[in-house]
Amino acid sequence: MKVNLEYESIDGTGEKSSSKVFALMEIRATDYKLVFVEDLSGEGHMTRSTMYISEEGLRIIRQGELNTDFMFGPDLVHNTVYDTPYGRLPVTLTTQDYNFFVSHPFHREDDPFAEVNVPEDFSLVVSTEYMLQVDAQDTMPMSIQVKVSAV
Repeated sequence: MKVNLEYESIDGTGEKSSSKVFALMEIRATDYKLVFVEDLSGEGHMTRSTMYISEEGLRIIRQGELNTDFMFGPDLVHNTVYDTPYGRLPVTLTTQDYNFFVSHPFHREDDPFAEVNVPEDFSLVVSTEYMLQVDAQDTMPMSIQVKVSAV
């Protein structure tokens, strides 16, 4: 089903990066899966992003100009690699705070192919604060907020 997705990231210097896109959302047994495509650099290079959102955590996988597999969750330390056009960088993400909220949750029918309409008052909000360490350098405080709503 099609939903609105707003995504905002703030780094330790206060610089904001935000995106508003349409996403395809799938309600799964343990999480919400969102898939969308965006131009992260503004130069026409499209990146496919997949988010898995649940009470236990947020996972963001990007494939394209940038390649990531970032995971956030309560007390989670995640070591991964950040692939950029300039090279591969080892990254450590240490989640300090993770919040999950869904209003008016609804479930798909037993038939996974059944048409499901997102209630107008549905919203899903995830926010996390974490420390980012790139290439074993100093850490930087970061935050992410994801908002999902009906189209």
